[in-house]
Amino acid sequence: MRMSRALPLVAALLFAASCERQPTQVADDVASIDSIDPALLTFNSTYNLPDGPFVGETMVGMGMSGTTMSAAAFPDSLKLTAAQKAAIKALRDAFAIERKADIATLQTLHAAAKAAYAAGKRGADLKPYIDAAKAERDIMRAALDALHTAIWNVLTPAQQAWVSAHKPKGP
Repeated sequence: MRMSRALPLVAALLFAASCERQPTQVADDVASIDSIDPALLTFNSTYNLPDGPFVGETMVGMGMSGTTMSAAAFPDSLKLTAAQKAAIKALRDAFAIERKADIATLQTLHAAAKAAYAAGKRGADLKPYIDAAKAERDIMRAALDALHTAIWNVLTPAQQAWVSAHKPKGP
């Protein structure tokens, strides 16, 4: 009988001991730094579109959180035509050329923020990097939204319906 009374107490103690007691600032810092990562910005805005995420040669890499995802491939009946592939490639190439300076600026600020984080800076010490990148990030997001729309318009209605039905389910 004593064991059955003690079991909930032991379980509660084990649960309390396993809870994280660290402040949540570190996770917020990593999320803030990831928010200015040009690779993640481009990945997220073209995720689940044909040919997978847009990652130009200058944008290789993932964010500090190290997350990766992959888009589902079209079934054979909905594969992209050669003309669609060429149009999407042209849109992505034009984007990379037009946004080269924005991408370089974000890469520089992202690298500086990561270095500061690695050197032990947290919270308010990282804010100048994030604030400096805000205007560039907003410009990139608007350009990426336009790219997403342009790629979407290359797809047939059946392809668009398939992409919509296969969007990843988030939290």
